[in-house]
Amino acid sequence: MNCPNNTTSGFDNSSRIPAPQLNPFILATTWFTVIACALSLLGNGLVLFLFVRTRALRTSFNIYIANVAAAEIIYGICGIPVQFANQYYNYWPYGFGWCSFLEGGATVAGASIRQAHMLMTLNRMWAILQPHSYNQQHTWKMALFFILLTWGLVAGANKVSPLQVASRKRSRGRTGNGSNRVFVYVSIAVTLCWSSTSAFWILADHTGYWDETYYGLQTCITYANSVLNPVLCFVAMEKYRLALKKCYPASV
Repeated sequence: MNCPNNTTSGFDNSSRIPAPQLNPFILATTWFTVIACALSLLGNGLVLFLFVRTRALRTSFNIYIANVAAAEIIYGICGIPVQFANQYYNYWPYGFGWCSFLEGGATVAGASIRQAHMLMTLNRMWAILQPHSYNQQHTWKMALFFILLTWGLVAGANKVSPLQVASRKRSRGRTGNGSNRVFVYVSIAVTLCWSSTSAFWILADHTGYWDETYYGLQTCITYANSVLNPVLCFVAMEKYRLALKKCYPASV
């Protein structure tokens, strides 16, 4: 991102390579990110709302889903404004302070999204390979500890103060088909959506490659993942659908 005051930091590595000149295609992808942000905040906000409101959803596995949703919300709030301004204006027009703050939040949240999926993977491996041990030992407090640990490590690595996260009373969780399904769905989605942007920036960093069409597409695909995650959560997990129906009977 092109921050003022000659900062050397960057959002999504774009400070290392000048942002593309605005054209109709980039303009379309720019506005797509705004729409994706709104849908992401709505969907992930609903997931978090139901998690907090519905006691049956506050299990030791669902806290990992809530963690993904929280990271997606922070990523949308911090990352989308920077991405939009950088593409629309070709620079950040609102001062270095806001640039640095939003960039730091987006960097931490983006890394935390990937760490959140890693935690879900490890959780499902434990639940499937050692179900008895998992049901006996994995608790809400343990899940919260690992989540806060990863946030702290990510924030520390990026020199950003960790976010304060409120905890609630523990409830034990059990492995089940819904948990396994949502894990499979979101794992496939994050692999497909984030692989393109990782490949693009590896090429850009190491070879100087730049293509406006690829840049726009990978941006749209990456932000589409933030919209897909809550949808996949409702598709895969009946408890979330039931909780939504209970809160809003006409919605399901």
